[in-house]
Amino acid sequence: KFSLREDTSHFYELLFKSSLIIISTDYTTNKQCFLLNHPTLLLWDQNYFKIRPEAQKYYDQLFEAEILFFSAELCANKVNTIAPSFIDFLGDVIDAPITDFGAPLLFV
Repeated sequence: KFSLREDTSHFYELLFKSSLIIISTDYTTNKQCFLLNHPTLLLWDQNYFKIRPEAQKYYDQLFEAEILFFSAELCANKVNTIAPSFIDFLGDVIDAPITDFGAPLLFV
């Protein structure tokens, strides 16, 4: 089942109900998920986010560990690796398509 941040105002309620979070921003959300050891993937537009040189090595490590993705297709492939039968993994049939691709968080 897909959930968006707009479904509830409480971030942690969504987080703890999810099996995986995919984040498309570089805000505190990713750090909160990492600190809680929650399965997290980052999907970013490489041309949008500018990384400071002193932090680059950490983002390189996230990329090498296949946590940070700059391609939606590669990120989807990783999700499929985590859950080979993604529909079974979701447990529910998706009733409606996601139309707001600008939403910064996707809880699965």
